[in-house]
Amino acid sequence: MSMMIKELGIEPEGVYHYDEQVLWVDNCIKLRMTLLCATTNLIILDEVVDGENFDKNTIKKFLKESLAGLELKAIITDGHRAYPSIIEALGAIHQKCIFHKMQTQIKKVIKTLNKSKRKITDHTEKIEKKTKLK
Repeated sequence: MSMMIKELGIEPEGVYHYDEQVLWVDNCIKLRMTLLCATTNLIILDEVVDGENFDKNTIKKFLKESLAGLELKAIITDGHRAYPSIIEALGAIHQKCIFHKMQTQIKKVIKTLNKSKRKITDHTEKIEKKTKLK
C-alpha cells in the first residue's frame, strides 16, 4: 500500500479494481499493473514490469503483495480468463467490471447488426439489378 494512504490513515474497505495497461518503452512491451480501492479510487499499488516477464504468476504475486495486511472481499477486473482462479486463490470474490460486461454485449449486438446490414445491402443490390433488366 502506498505510504501516502498509510499517512492519511485511509483504510480500504476490501473491494478493489485491478487492471493492466500495455506500454511501449524503447520498442519493448511493458505492462503497468494497477490496483485501486473501489470506494476511494486511490491507487493501492502501481508497478511496471517487462512484457516478457508477465504471466499469471506475475499477476498473482502483485495482488498478493499489494493486498498484504489489507481487508480483502472482492476484486473487480476485465474479462481475462486468468483472473477468476487467481482471485479465488487469494480468497476473494471475482466480479467482472460492468463496463466490460456491457462492452462484450455491445460487440455481439454490433456483429448481428452488421450481418443484417450486409444482407439488406445484398438484397437491395439484387432487386436493383432485376428492376434494371426489365
